[in-house]
Amino acid sequence: MIHGGLRYLENGEFHLVNESLKERNLLLQNAAHYVNPLPTSIPIFSRFSGLFNAASTFFRLRNKPNARGSIVIKIGLTFYDFFTRKKQVLPRHTFSSRKESLQRWPKLNKAIVCTASYFDAWISYPERLCLELVLDAEKNDDAHALNYLAVEDAEGDTVILKDSVSGEEIKVKPKIVINATGAWIDFTNKAMKQETQMIGGTKGSHIIVNHPELLQALDANMIYYENPEGRVCILYPFMGNVLIGSTDIPVDDPAEALCSPEEIDYIMESVASVFPDIEIKKSDIVFQYCGVRPLPRSNSKFTGRISRAHSCRITDADEQNHFKTYSMIGGKWTTFRGFADEVTEQVLAELNKKRQSTTEDIAIGGGLEFPRTDEACQQWLENLHGKTDIALDRLQILLERYGTIASTVADYISAETDSPLETLPEYSVRELEYIMKFERVMHLDDIVLRRTSIAIRGLLDSTVLNEISQIAQTVFDWSDSDTLDELKHCKDSLEKHHGIQFSGD
Repeated sequence: MIHGGLRYLENGEFHLVNESLKERNLLLQNAAHYVNPLPTSIPIFSRFSGLFNAASTFFRLRNKPNARGSIVIKIGLTFYDFFTRKKQVLPRHTFSSRKESLQRWPKLNKAIVCTASYFDAWISYPERLCLELVLDAEKNDDAHALNYLAVEDAEGDTVILKDSVSGEEIKVKPKIVINATGAWIDFTNKAMKQETQMIGGTKGSHIIVNHPELLQALDANMIYYENPEGRVCILYPFMGNVLIGSTDIPVDDPAEALCSPEEIDYIMESVASVFPDIEIKKSDIVFQYCGVRPLPRSNSKFTGRISRAHSCRITDADEQNHFKTYSMIGGKWTTFRGFADEVTEQVLAELNKKRQSTTEDIAIGGGLEFPRTDEACQQWLENLHGKTDIALDRLQILLERYGTIASTVADYISAETDSPLETLPEYSVRELEYIMKFERVMHLDDIVLRRTSIAIRGLLDSTVLNEISQIAQTVFDWSDSDTLDELKHCKDSLEKHHGIQFSGD
């Protein structure tokens, strides 16, 4: 989700919502290849519910969530529109009567009194956007990005990093360390002999279901709804399937966070509150995942009330470590640029340097010169077709996957004879070769989880994975033993973290 955080208004976090909406709009502009408008609708079951609770929460008199009625939601959406009034890039909110709502969403719970509709945004390839940020940064010769690297130790003026692939240790002597490891911040600081308790992470689990009836019932909207206990949930169309979430459960170690069977039951049961006649079975689930929010440590009994705002805490140099550490706490996809901007200002001041440019208007990766209209898109594709002789429908797929980087991908594909995968024809051999050679791939699961949408879309089975592993074996010159190890590691990870079963293939 790339969103302003409508429910944060109830906590009085107006600055966060204002910032989030600004950053949402910037991402729609700078990453138009991956970030797209998402029409969102809220089923409302009362007029006045939540008025007292919202006021009590705002003034810190009450902390327990409660159902929100149409008046509370109207107030929130009015603020949403107000914050973007100077740069209104998405339509304003509307309300629909019960009759109008049921005509549009006939499967919706008949107990509704009305619905509210507004726009936020969603990101189709978050991992790829992260990759493109890294590759863009490295175009500056002073920036070096190293993956599969962890902090091993620190002493005096030296930080020791360890390459988890080769086992090599690298020593660096920093003036400043910026700890942006999210839910792992305290673990990273501990590796540098800094005992901190900054993070109180909560896990959010989601499932992806292949359910044509539910997909059709959504009518291309995200449905933003509440469970009886007040927990906000979402379901929306996602690459031909439906994404449903989420939970909000405290965790001590983010490495151990998994989507549990109890969470899956909770998520599936939640859908019945808005679509009571649609049954979801566990066999419909094609993918599950769990992320950990890097929230500040809190004593709040209700995790939904912990602030989603971000902050930076500075650990000064001492006798043990001769460098300052800036720990970036909180934050989310929507506000990553704004958060980075704030910390950059602090670091520049510390280094007595002046900012040379702003990132507000810099396109990211394949968002550079991305065609915004149907006419511009068609012209772009025809120009690329003329250069590469690749079919227009194939180029359209590449444009959706890579933005304008599709031009570079297409050049690589057309340089030699290419062929579609036998097990997954929408991808080709040379397309995957390009990813493996130029996008920092180290392991098999990098390809299926962090460079493509093959796994999250439910397209993965043993035959697909075997074919991809054979291409990787050729590209990386793996031995047969290496390839088998990669297959085992990948399957184990997919089964444990994402619920993909290979035993029956």
